[in-house]
Amino acid sequence: MRKHRILSEEWDETVEKIRKIDGSENFLQAPQFKQLQAAAVEGPVIIVNISSYRCDAIIILHHSPPVLVPLPQARSETLLDHATKLQSSREIVGVLRDIWRTIGHPVVERLSDIGIAQKSRIWWCPTSALCALPLHAAGPYRRGERNLPDIYISSYTPTLSALIRARSKISKSQGVLKLLVVGQSGKDLHRVKNEVDVIRRYEDSVDVLMDSEATRNAVLSGIMDHSRVHLACHGHLGDDNQPFRSSFELYNERLELLELIQANYLMPSSHFFQRATVQLEMLEHQMKAFTYPRHCNFVDSEVLWEHCGKCMMKMDPPLRSISMTTYFLMDQLPILRNPLRH
Repeated sequence: MRKHRILSEEWDETVEKIRKIDGSENFLQAPQFKQLQAAAVEGPVIIVNISSYRCDAIIILHHSPPVLVPLPQARSETLLDHATKLQSSREIVGVLRDIWRTIGHPVVERLSDIGIAQKSRIWWCPTSALCALPLHAAGPYRRGERNLPDIYISSYTPTLSALIRARSKISKSQGVLKLLVVGQSGKDLHRVKNEVDVIRRYEDSVDVLMDSEATRNAVLSGIMDHSRVHLACHGHLGDDNQPFRSSFELYNERLELLELIQANYLMPSSHFFQRATVQLEMLEHQMKAFTYPRHCNFVDSEVLWEHCGKCMMKMDPPLRSISMTTYFLMDQLPILRNPLRH
């Protein structure tokens, strides 16, 4: 009993010391909502929650209370089914129409009601099955009617804190944001070369590691000199209980998420884009792990939505546990300063 009391006191003292460090005042505490509202400084963030009980969207505004948007027509089972249907090009329009009817249209109407200007930027913060659905592309897709891309410019963030950290890191970076493109054009990734060509046309400062050039060491070395990384390759889930052991398939070897996180500590500003074939668990782990402390931004490209859709299924308890644990660590451990170690 005495030993337990001593350990408890040491714990409290350690936590207090950490909270005295600049930027760690809320260590192991939930951030205040006023702090989280900073995520909406450049536009509203729409958190969409789905469950078997009810579905809602919450619009986070910078200087106003959050706005609740009930989504009575949204059903978690239907949305899970939509993810599977995305594997068929014949089903895509129907899926996008239903996402518009159940989620997109109610949210757009409420955004208009509260004065959010059209053609302005909004951020989606999806949860659960919505992480594998293209909310940004929802619409009626009928002649004479506008789709969501015609009304608002959509971006994504996995959490409010991740968006705040991303902007903070970008503001501290200087010079040109160089882009590193890593590609593996295997027999089942036919569009990678075309994708790289498109990126080259639109990016002024881009370096490419393609096929045999994209070795593990070459990619890790290249990451150190670039602010952004676009990965066009396959992803793998190593162990359900170790999301940071998930990996990307490079040339004859794999690159683990943990290694990318370690490399990120040396980068001035980091944005990761991935176009890959992965399973739901891999997608979930990647999005959470990439937003671990100081790893600021992860964006799934539209090709990823297409490939991931067929793999969507209800999360089992271990996956939910991993997600919740990683989310907690991600938002509550700003004190972390040294790279994670194996």
